[in-house]
Amino acid sequence: MGEGLQTVPLWKIWANPIFQRYARSRLRVGTLLPWVAVVLIAAAFAFFVVYLNDLRLGRSRAVAAADAFFPVVVIQMVILLLIGTGSVASGITSEADDGMTDYQRLTPMTPLAKIAGYLFGLPVREYVLFACTLPFTVFSVAAGGLPLWLVTEIYFVLFMSAILYHLTGCVAGTVVKRRRFASRLAQMLVVLLYFVLPGLSRIGFVFFEYLTMRPVLLENLSGVHLPAYDRMFGDGPLLRSVYLFDFEFSQLGFSVLIQSSLIVTFVVILYRKWRQQTNHLLGKNFAVALYLWVMLLLIGNALPLISDGSIFPSQGDMFHHPLEQMHKHDRQAEAIEAYVLSGVFGAGTIFLAFAFISSITPTSDEHTKGLRRARKLGGGRIPLRADGATATWHTLAIGLIGVLSWSHFIDSIFNSEHVQPVAHNTDLLRAVPLTLLLYLLCYHGILERFGRRNLLLYTLFFWIVPLLGSIIMVAAGIEGLPVLVAALSAFAAPFYTLVLPLQDDVLLGDTGQLMQGGILFALFAHLVLLAFISWSLRRHKRRIRRQVESE
Repeated sequence: MGEGLQTVPLWKIWANPIFQRYARSRLRVGTLLPWVAVVLIAAAFAFFVVYLNDLRLGRSRAVAAADAFFPVVVIQMVILLLIGTGSVASGITSEADDGMTDYQRLTPMTPLAKIAGYLFGLPVREYVLFACTLPFTVFSVAAGGLPLWLVTEIYFVLFMSAILYHLTGCVAGTVVKRRRFASRLAQMLVVLLYFVLPGLSRIGFVFFEYLTMRPVLLENLSGVHLPAYDRMFGDGPLLRSVYLFDFEFSQLGFSVLIQSSLIVTFVVILYRKWRQQTNHLLGKNFAVALYLWVMLLLIGNALPLISDGSIFPSQGDMFHHPLEQMHKHDRQAEAIEAYVLSGVFGAGTIFLAFAFISSITPTSDEHTKGLRRARKLGGGRIPLRADGATATWHTLAIGLIGVLSWSHFIDSIFNSEHVQPVAHNTDLLRAVPLTLLLYLLCYHGILERFGRRNLLLYTLFFWIVPLLGSIIMVAAGIEGLPVLVAALSAFAAPFYTLVLPLQDDVLLGDTGQLMQGGILFALFAHLVLLAFISWSLRRHKRRIRRQVESE
């Protein structure tokens, strides 16, 4: 039996034992038929409402059939992306609760074969339900005369998005231990991707839009001029090419680039977890490389928008779709727009860095196990890339990447010809991103020395409570003090530090001067905290090393 499992190729999904098990359990006629009935009723309703309404309005059968294509695609997206993702997340968690994942680790199948088995086996019912809606799609394409390239591109991205979101469900189910919560979390991530994160494109950051199918749908349907599409978005050109530095991409090409990057990341996470459950989500070197890649994508996508001015909300009509070609105005954007956009980019940089640092920083127990393993293998030190090694050097690498990215963004946006000039200290402005290192090293030090629970308490009481408290004070009509209190939070730091280089008294005002004083005190407090954490961490690690050496 073990020999047979070993010989199953990765691409031969139908022969995968995990896939076969779920195909038998989730495709039982008694449970499948009710789902088929619900899906067929919903698809038929959406299709015939649009199709018959177009005929009633005097449109041709071809136009009516083509017009009914879009609502069917939306139903197919709900089936694969939302319901399928929830099934994967809850299924993986259920497997862990039943002990099946531990059993699968003992089988001779490769980790990638196991990932493929769960990835396509858990949502097998949703793939069958998707297939039940295809007759409506075939009729729309054939009777409506839709171009084959259009349909191919849309369904290529649909299946790529399905794999991405199902991998998201796999990761959520692997990390979160409670089955119901894992399913809801995965589905909430899908909703977040489609309805929350794309909203950042309204201030110029269109990166997150390409984690969804929306850009490819809009690009393809804009060329067909379907009545329903024209009613929603108008007759004019809607989309433009996407630029990454000086490289031009179509909507399809950029979507594939972004989604494939996440797919590779999730596969790496699952591969590590299948090899050893206690492994960190990411290896240290891979985490640094991935953070570098993400920042290159963000800065590479933002710089062309800065160059043509379309990153500034005042330079385009923001009541239209965020991917619309923005209409240029003769007037320049106000300096406050450059300030807010720089702060948002800095906040995103630090949030991403916190997430990556959390995934590679070892606990005290992991460091102890790493020392014991290194001693057993005859080495005196833990290899830097090992999970049990300190993450200080990799935290510094992540911090430097963030500093360089944010510095380049700030320099480009404040010196843009599309923004009104503001008096500032140029050298100090370029040095502002260095403050990120202070917060990142404090975050890493607390996590590695005191553990996740104490880090959570520190973040809550010293970074979140000051923000909430300042909001309460503003609501109570208190002036001045809320500005000083909020300065303590690392989440507000990117906005506060950007005030330091400003020299325009009119732009600064009393609030700006309070912000400058508040952030200087916060930076000094965090510098003292970092000194204490560094001393405590070194002492703690020496104690662990002496304990291991005495065993």
